[in-house]
Amino acid sequence: MPKVSIGSHFFKRSRLEYRDWVSAVIREFIQNSQDAGASLVEFTLAEKDNDHSVLTCRDNGRGMDRETLERVFFALGETSKRSNGSVGGFGKARELTCFSMDGYSIRTRNLSIYGEGDEYSIDETCEYVDGCEFQIQIDASYNRIQSAIKSYFSYSNPLCSVLFNGERVQFCEAKKEHIRNLSFAKVFVDNKSDLVNNCFVRVNGLMMYHRYISAKTAVYIELDPERSRELLTANRDGISGDDINTELDRFFNELAVDVRSALMKKNRNKTTLFTGENGFKT
Repeated sequence: MPKVSIGSHFFKRSRLEYRDWVSAVIREFIQNSQDAGASLVEFTLAEKDNDHSVLTCRDNGRGMDRETLERVFFALGETSKRSNGSVGGFGKARELTCFSMDGYSIRTRNLSIYGEGDEYSIDETCEYVDGCEFQIQIDASYNRIQSAIKSYFSYSNPLCSVLFNGERVQFCEAKKEHIRNLSFAKVFVDNKSDLVNNCFVRVNGLMMYHRYISAKTAVYIELDPERSRELLTANRDGISGDDINTELDRFFNELAVDVRSALMKKNRNKTTLFTGENGFKT
C-alpha cells in the first residue's frame, strides 16, 4: 500500500512552532545529549557563507544502534525515552535538528548516516564512534548561531560539560534561593541577577523557555524531571494542561499584584493546632 510522502518543506515549516528555532536547535541537542548520559558535549561551528553555517554537536553518551535509528529516529512520533528524568520523548526534536536542515549527517557507534529532508542512508563503517556526532547544514548565519549558543547557556546549568569551538562554555551562575514549591516544580529567585523581569522554566538545569514577569528579580521554575514530558508541550516552549497552567498563572498573578509577598520565602514547616479541654489552642 502506498505511503504518505513528506517533503522537505514540511519540516522547514515546523520551525514556525518554535519561538526561536535556532535557540531551540541548541536546546534540543544539549537535551538529547544529557538524556543519553553524556558527560561532555562539544559544539563546533563553521561559516559557509553569510546566511549558512555548518554546526556539529558531538557527545560521549550512549549513542544509537541500527534498530533505534530505523525504528525510532526515522519514525515520526516514536521515542526511546521511557525512563524517568528524560526531558524529551515526543519525537519532535529530530524534525527540527535534522529533517528541517539543508542536509545532515550522523555518526554513532559503527554507523554513518547521511540525510536530506525525508531521505537518508545508513552505512556501516570500520571506525567506532562513542556517543553521537551530528553535523547539520543550517541556514542561519555564524553570528546568529554563536549568539544563540552563548545566550542559551547563560540561562542554563547543564549536568555535563560543554565546549564551543574548543573553549568551555560559561553557564548561568545564579545564586538561587528556594522560596516555595508548586505542585509540579520548585521556585527559586536570584535577587542579585542582572536578568531582572525574567522567569526561566528549566528541567535538570536546562532552560526550556522564559517569559517576562513584573518582578525586579530573576525567577527560576525547576520542573519535576520525572513529570517533564507530562508538563511540557511537544515543542517544550510552554506548559501543558489546564490545571498546571492555572496554578502557574495564579503564581504569576501574585507577582503582578504583590511582588514582595509572592517572592517571600514560604514556611514549609506546618504546625497543627489542637484545641484542648480548656479551650486553648496548642
